[in-house]
Amino acid sequence: MFTPLQSHSHAHASAMTLDYVRYQQSRWLDYPAIKQIDLVGSVREVSIMKKWLSRHFPEIELVDIGQADSKTEFCLHGNRKLLGTDQLILDYETYQQSTKQDYAEISGIELVGNAREVNIMSRWLGKHFSDIAIQQPDFDEEQRQRGKIEQTGMAKLSPFNKFRYDEFWRIAKALSDAVRFHNLFAVDHANSISEFGELAIHPDNLQLMMFRVNRSKHMKSQPRYSWARQQQVIWSSIDTVGELMLSQQQIVEALIMQLAAVYTEQVDLELAR
Repeated sequence: MFTPLQSHSHAHASAMTLDYVRYQQSRWLDYPAIKQIDLVGSVREVSIMKKWLSRHFPEIELVDIGQADSKTEFCLHGNRKLLGTDQLILDYETYQQSTKQDYAEISGIELVGNAREVNIMSRWLGKHFSDIAIQQPDFDEEQRQRGKIEQTGMAKLSPFNKFRYDEFWRIAKALSDAVRFHNLFAVDHANSISEFGELAIHPDNLQLMMFRVNRSKHMKSQPRYSWARQQQVIWSSIDTVGELMLSQQQIVEALIMQLAAVYTEQVDLELAR
């Protein structure tokens, strides 16, 4: 569920403060009642949020209040910039870019992400930095169980299949970024985790679909897309966003080739539209 950094009670929750982590976790239905949003983050992050919000919610007043001064921020190259505190909000993308030395002076970390991402981060941090206080989202029992199943299932994968598994998430995000549409794609377990448990974790069970379609599918099982159908789903999803520039199309085609390499062990690499 989307939780804004801060809702201004005097405005009856019609105004809010939004940082980039919360923005990445948000959904369309989180914004209709909002009249004003104070944007917090780096110049790049605020620019991304402004573009998306202005495009889809032009009636919302956007206020750039700049860099937050109450948290520690990781720069994209992995070095951190201290902003007057030893506390950190950590999402999965930043975690993947970080190195051990980035955590040396940190005393507390608030983890944000889904159950799978939070489990991965908390286990690694617990192993290497047991003295850091970790704050996790309040997942319901179903979400916690799902995260545990994913962790145990991933631990049983071969190194190559673990690589394949991770590639689905990387490519889903890269495709969304390529067409400049936040969370356009989601990774789906064709046979659901709730029905098939650890068996659903194998990369041969994964596919990409539109984020909102994945939400409506919820925890149901369905036959996995053929490779030809998977390509059709990707292109038709992108078509809902708008016409691509040549450079964007080239990036999408390259990412589809990368997906083809991990989709199944034997796949025709010819691109289809």
